[in-house]
Amino acid sequence: VVMPTVFDDKYTVAVFDENLVLKQAFNNTTGLSSTNAFSAYTSGHLLWVGLDNCISKIEIGNAFYHFGKESGLAGAINDIYKFDGKMYVGTGNGLFRESFDENGLPSFERIYTYATQKITTFKVPNSDKKILLAGTALNVIELKNGDVKLKEDGSARDEIEHIDCSVLFQSRLHPEYLYIGTREGLVWEKYKPANGKNWQHIDHILEGIEVTSIEEDSKGNIWCATSKGVVKMSPDGKNITTYDEESGIP
Repeated sequence: VVMPTVFDDKYTVAVFDENLVLKQAFNNTTGLSSTNAFSAYTSGHLLWVGLDNCISKIEIGNAFYHFGKESGLAGAINDIYKFDGKMYVGTGNGLFRESFDENGLPSFERIYTYATQKITTFKVPNSDKKILLAGTALNVIELKNGDVKLKEDGSARDEIEHIDCSVLFQSRLHPEYLYIGTREGLVWEKYKPANGKNWQHIDHILEGIEVTSIEEDSKGNIWCATSKGVVKMSPDGKNITTYDEESGIP
């Protein structure tokens, strides 16, 4: 059973089963261009809806939705990550978290205002615990129970400060290490909780060089794609080799 509605922000189109149990609902937050639906026609699993400004085609049973500014998102999408059953989206306008209204329809709320380039989890060594991290244009922040950890004055608490982050990478061979690719080099941190902070700074390498990707080989060497070529760093950080045009990399 399909029910189109007019001037109803909650359910522009509602789909019910034979027992009149709501199965799917659509409105302008999930991709429809209007909240006014005047007609509906079903053809197999396809649903055609006549709106006040266009015709929309919906595949019944398909969970595909379109999320944009009508859903609360803003800015170019940089990264998407699912953690504890919720989607997190990093954009040029901040960090957004999925939420649901009283009718179960999804949308997004902004929980941090700085441009967010990377979202990932850090697996705490010798534990089942995972920490959700977001790399932003200002810092790397930790989310606790899905919320940004705050200072007493209400501002976001920096876990790792003053870093324009583009990539986060946890070592597989030495899982206590976190490598952060930034526009100004490679930052090396160690997970070592003390005095209210989780991270101990080890080194800042390749200063002035943008790091866009990080990987680790079977020997623990760290490989970085940078604005100056490919860089290999030994596990202890003492030996660094750069492969550039002279090495055959264009």
